[in-house]
Amino acid sequence: MVSVNQKYFMASILLWGMITKIIIVFLRLIYFSLKGIVKYTDLYKMHFVVHLNNNMRRFKWEFY
Repeated sequence: MVSVNQKYFMASILLWGMITKIIIVFLRLIYFSLKGIVKYTDLYKMHFVVHLNNNMRRFKWEFY
């Protein structure tokens, strides 16, 4: 009985470790992707403004 309980205990520890690792990885991925999206949108806005100020033809050439 003791050995079986120990096995279950070890298995549960390993399982929880894996679950927490997966959760941490997902959180990090979400965080980095959000940061990347924010950076990309800021760059896009900057380019949009610059090209709109330069001329419409250049703006259209860049984005369409």
